[in-house]
Amino acid sequence: MEKQRVIILACGSFNPPTFGHLRMLEDAKTSLESDGSQVLGGILSPVSDGYGKKTLINAIHRMAMTVAAVSGSDWIHSDGWECSKPEWTKTVDVIAHHQKEAEKRFGNDVRVLLLVGGDVVETFDKFNSDGTPVWSSDDLSEIVTSGLIVQPRPGSNLEKTLEAMNFEKR
Repeated sequence: MEKQRVIILACGSFNPPTFGHLRMLEDAKTSLESDGSQVLGGILSPVSDGYGKKTLINAIHRMAMTVAAVSGSDWIHSDGWECSKPEWTKTVDVIAHHQKEAEKRFGNDVRVLLLVGGDVVETFDKFNSDGTPVWSSDDLSEIVTSGLIVQPRPGSNLEKTLEAMNFEKR
């Protein structure tokens, strides 16, 4: 069987980036490589100021912090495409952007996998105060189909959320 070639993508506020963010990427890489995948790189993608979270410091500063955080890594880099946008960009669109960029650089046989914490998975079936879903079902379907890596977090019950939504844990 041919090795799967992958890029690990972590989207987030990175307000600030933490050792935990980097550890998640390292753990995902180790796990994927132990399953025979070839990890070609990791990406930290800070969210745009347009996300609207009141406690976010300016994207230019969060970008600078992510660049500094990965400066010692030979495989993780920080990417400013998402945070350079004036408006918030849906996660599926961020993945699609990085998928296109990865294919240009590495060929059509590379997959971009989204890395999230278990706490993010627990928002998959939640609703905003106006009654709209936090995540659209079409977006979730696309994210799960394209590739999702979940790092459990203490106190999160991602299996319960995924089962309730009829997603398989693999």
